[in-house]
Order: sequence, then structure tokens, then C-alpha cells
Amino acid sequence: MKPDPTTPTGNASEAGKARAATPTTDTVADAAHGAVERAADSVAKAEQRIREKAALSEQQLREKSAEARASTERVIDHMRQYTQEKPFAAAAIAFAAGLVVSRILSR
Repeated sequence: MKPDPTTPTGNASEAGKARAATPTTDTVADAAHGAVERAADSVAKAEQRIREKAALSEQQLREKSAEARASTERVIDHMRQYTQEKPFAAAAIAFAAGLVVSRILSR
């Protein structure tokens, strides 16, 4: 019996199956690409929000640091002025503070 030329055999049959699977493969590939693009968009938006929050935090930290520095300078200036105006009182306070610290550390 001779093979029927209208019936696919061998490689022709495999090629037909491959062509039939292509629309499904394309659909799955398109869906995967869409999912990857949506994920990339979400990550990009999250990165942008994080960068904005980091920049805001950095600015706030710089402002608080400047405030703390200014406050420290005011206290030091006040202490310097007090010691110049009342040197004996400042020495007595320093001596008393030294006694307290030495009592605490000696226990």
C-alpha cells in the first residue's frame, strides 16, 4: 500500500503541530511580556517614591543637625560668658561636679 499524499507524515506532521502551537505560544509570550512590563512599571514607581522619601529624610536630617549645632553653640557661648562674668562661681560649680562624678565612679 502506498502512502496517501494528503496525509501528513514525518516532518510535515511535526511542522503542522508547531504551526498549530504558535498562536498559543504567542499568546503566552504576550501575556508574559505584559506581566513583566507591569512589574517593571510598579518597581520604577516604588523606586521613585523611595528616592523622594530618602531625599526628604536627608533634608530633614540636615535641618535638625543645623538646629542642634546652633543650640550647642548657644549653650557653649552662654557657659563661656558665665565663666567670664563669674569665674569663682564657675570654678566652684566645676569642683562640685567633679566631686559628684568621682563619687559615682568610685562605687
